[in-house]
This record gives sequence, C-alpha cells and structure tokens, in this order.
Amino acid sequence: MKRDTLLIILGILLLAILYVFKDKILNTMDAFKTKFLPIALRAAKVFGFSDPYFLLAQMYAENGGNSYLLNTANNVGSLISRYNGAKLPTNTWWKGDDVANPKNGLYFRKYDSIDDGFFDFAHLLSNSYHLGTAKNIQEFAEKIANSSYISEANGDNRAQYAQNIINTYNKLKA
Repeated sequence: MKRDTLLIILGILLLAILYVFKDKILNTMDAFKTKFLPIALRAAKVFGFSDPYFLLAQMYAENGGNSYLLNTANNVGSLISRYNGAKLPTNTWWKGDDVANPKNGLYFRKYDSIDDGFFDFAHLLSNSYHLGTAKNIQEFAEKIANSSYISEANGDNRAQYAQNIINTYNKLKA
C-alpha cells in the first residue's frame, strides 16, 4: 500500500512539474505558432503583410521559438538597442529599456510585453525593409536576406538565411 501511494504521489509531482515547465519542455514549432499566430494576424493587418506566416517564419528563424532574448526581454526579433555604443531612438513599442546578452555583450531591446516586441519587429520589417509588399515567401525571404538586416561581418550567410525562412514557413503552414 505504501509503495502504491508513493507512486501516485510521484506521478502527481511529475505532472505538476510538466505543467509548470510545459512551455520549456514542449517548446515546439506548434507551441510557437499557437502562442504567436494571434499577434501575427493583428500585426500583419496593421503593417500590410499579405500573410502573417511571413512574420512567424522570420521570428522563428530569429529565435527558434525560445531564446534568452525572448524569455527575458520579450524581444522576438533580436533587435538591438544600441549601435556603436549609442542608444537607438525609442518608438511606440520600445520605451528604451535594454538588456545585455551575456553570450556576446551586445545590448538588445527589452519590451514591456510580447505584443510590443512583436509589433516593433513587424514595424521594422515593414517600414525599414519594405517586406510588407512581398507577394510570397520566396520574395519575402530573398528581400530580407539581401538587405542590410543581414551582415556577412556577423557570420550571416544570405542564401542559408533565406532558405531557413522558407523552410520554417513551410513547416509552420503544414
């Protein structure tokens, strides 16, 4: 009887642990899509993207659905907050807070909410890189891969970057 009770208690504890850490344990593309598609739909409408999955694919390519910046700063797009040491101008979604990435010492934007981080990134893609006009994922991926957003100096490979976005898009749409 004691052994059965102990097994039941351990089972309940395991379920509780799984529930508490479900987002970290079950961090899949489906979980990312479920969490961010409603925001992507709103952002696509506001910034004129023909397909909200363009935004999802780009953002998943940036953070894999789970990153230090996403979890600590609501920064879904890995947007920097400083350039050559000077803080960048704030906007509607970013109030000026930032966080240093312990891996590389670079400073990144810290947002009050996931929505703010998502909308700031969608705004950047639409206004600075004119990606809202892309008609399909190939055009979207090629435009961003061949823009100043990507830099070989950072070790980026333009062709691989574009293909990663296309592959991610196809998996998200499946």
